[in-house]
Amino acid sequence: MSHLNGKPSRGLKLVPFFRSLADEHVFHLYAQMFREDIALAVMPIGGRSRRHPNFKAQITGSDSAKASEFLQSLNGDRERNINQSVCKAIDKLVKDLVWNGSSLYEIFEREEKPNIIYISEDRTFCLPWFTVQLVPRADQAEWQVRYAIIRNSNVWRLSIPDSLGGKHAYKKTIKTLSAVTSGSLPEFARIDMSLGIKNSSFSVHEYDLLQTKAINKATEAWGWNRRDISSDKQTEYHSAYKRAKFRHSQALLREHITNELNTLFAILKFDCQLSISGIPTSGDIKLNLKKLEKGEIDFSELYDQTSV
Repeated sequence: MSHLNGKPSRGLKLVPFFRSLADEHVFHLYAQMFREDIALAVMPIGGRSRRHPNFKAQITGSDSAKASEFLQSLNGDRERNINQSVCKAIDKLVKDLVWNGSSLYEIFEREEKPNIIYISEDRTFCLPWFTVQLVPRADQAEWQVRYAIIRNSNVWRLSIPDSLGGKHAYKKTIKTLSAVTSGSLPEFARIDMSLGIKNSSFSVHEYDLLQTKAINKATEAWGWNRRDISSDKQTEYHSAYKRAKFRHSQALLREHITNELNTLFAILKFDCQLSISGIPTSGDIKLNLKKLEKGEIDFSELYDQTSV
């Protein structure tokens, strides 16, 4: 890594974030709602499930204690039991991941123990063998570095799984949601209204319908319901089905991250495996959706058997 003063200023090789680029991340209502809803209840809140009291997170193997301590360091909290520790760790990874469909972490040692830290992917490029980071001029003085290079063996990457369309489809979804105007009126209609101009060619109902169609199409793979529980645009069956489909997507994401954590444990040379049991799997939820289609379970049963 090239340093402005010729001396390393910190233990990490990559810059975690760029302050100068913070303003480039514009808030968009529907994109943010979508991200928040994915991250909500991927794991039982607080490490306990009221509907599934047999929920259990378990790390087995000779290095289970090391892996448990590693997850606690990721949480920044060393006082939780294994259920709470795993839930909080996966929740954090999900929140990082849903921002843009992929996330990057640098693997480093602290007090001779492995740790990871989230790294912004802005101006960071994955090449064969190496990852290169170009630091914006405005941030070079703060971090005392112009660019950074790290071996790919010292980074860990997470992406939206292929079962949910992969990271590129997710980025497209976020882009589409970001383009949908929040509120019941587009900008030109709000301006006309403020000026007292009546536009007979504009229909609020038609505009709202087009918004709903655009959002539903963009999030079809996930089954997101846009927090819409009204009955004027959908039947109770459709609402229950979409909610369960979204829970199925969350289960796929949970299982993917669990598998990726086990891959990370192998990279860190931890002889152990993380497993989660006692809550509905993606297979369980898919089966219950089939039962709903056949009329074998009601909406209340579907709710209980697809929630965490």
